[in-house]
Amino acid sequence: MTINLKGVPVVPNMVVAQDGSGDYTTIQEAIYYVPPAYLPNQGTKIFIKAGWYNETIIIRPYMRYLSLIGDPEGGGSTMSCNRYSGMLNDNGDMLSTLNTGCFVVFADDFTAVNVNFENASPRPPPNSYIYQAVAVRVTANRTAFYNCSIKSYQDTLYAHKGWQYYKDCYIFGTVDFIFGQAKARFESCVLQMSSYGFASVTAQKRDIKGDDNCFVMVQNRVIGQQPIIAQGWLGRSWGQYACTIFAHSYIDEIINADAWNNFYVRSREWTTFYAEYNNTGIGANLDGRVPWLKTMTPASRRYFLNKAWIGLDSWYHAYPQMM
Repeated sequence: MTINLKGVPVVPNMVVAQDGSGDYTTIQEAIYYVPPAYLPNQGTKIFIKAGWYNETIIIRPYMRYLSLIGDPEGGGSTMSCNRYSGMLNDNGDMLSTLNTGCFVVFADDFTAVNVNFENASPRPPPNSYIYQAVAVRVTANRTAFYNCSIKSYQDTLYAHKGWQYYKDCYIFGTVDFIFGQAKARFESCVLQMSSYGFASVTAQKRDIKGDDNCFVMVQNRVIGQQPIIAQGWLGRSWGQYACTIFAHSYIDEIINADAWNNFYVRSREWTTFYAEYNNTGIGANLDGRVPWLKTMTPASRRYFLNKAWIGLDSWYHAYPQMM
């Protein structure tokens, strides 16, 4: 079987199909048979035929260079689960936010293309401190997601640690729906905020001065779910030295005029690096912004906005060439 990805033929090692026409009927079964990989040419490529897969998947550290390729036809390939903080697991233990992920990556050099990830847990009640429901958690280096959908409500994408790249993705949520302390670049993505109650696009957690982890958002669209009944922030400073940048992006009216929140810790206003550069849209108007918003100098623009910041000059390629 050969898959065409932007004109580049790709031959998968495994095919998952619920109707029995592939090698396996579940993603978990295919993952179980992924062998260790030490070089790029040893990586496993799994093609997932269109369908709704109710599974919780963990990509183990030894599964380096693994690629999951979804089917863009027939409604797409969707991985879904229903897990949220506060619920009990099979052992009777209460899940924490860290362990609610439907799809968890611990393996370096992982790639996902055309895959939908969803945590189908119900929308949390207003001002709730439970019900965090992670759709995707990534604790790995050099991971890339292309043309993927990632959906939940609170804490949708846990960009936990490592170098991460998201291109042409759709990410939906409410409270802190992109959070963590990864060194991550989001490019040409749609970031949609639910208009339901308290909301923030990001909650970055850089805790140590001098660390270079940051969320860099370039050429994205920040939009609200209609009808917009409540506004939110571009970011909340989860860490003392939180770092988040929005540049060359469209921002609509879902964002409050102040745009940034100190996470109830006043001292973070002096230590965070929050910046906006050359954005458009109603929500990009800088009038009314918090006084501690940073100004990007030419040097900081060259540093953060260049893809080389995330090492893409050494490991990134357009995804058909990665297969």
